[in-house]
Amino acid sequence: ENHHSFPEYTDKKAKYLYAPPVNRGNVCLLCDFPALHDVKCSVKVDQKIKEVILKPEDEAIEFTQEGDIVTFTLKPFSLHQLVVFHYE
Repeated sequence: ENHHSFPEYTDKKAKYLYAPPVNRGNVCLLCDFPALHDVKCSVKVDQKIKEVILKPEDEAIEFTQEGDIVTFTLKPFSLHQLVVFHYE
């Protein structure tokens, strides 16, 4: 019988990606990464969130939580943005 031990985590992560493809014949290129602004996000969580942090910037952003839904707006980003949810 195998038993695995996992560390206690105090956060969850979400990664937002945007790279519009450009089709050139049989090839799909990802060559232009426009900045996105005011992207409003809602995430379903299973615990009370105490802060939402952008990585790797280590910048806390404003958020609201109503029940199991956390809502926030991302700062302008290009290609990807990692968001970390620290919970109590």
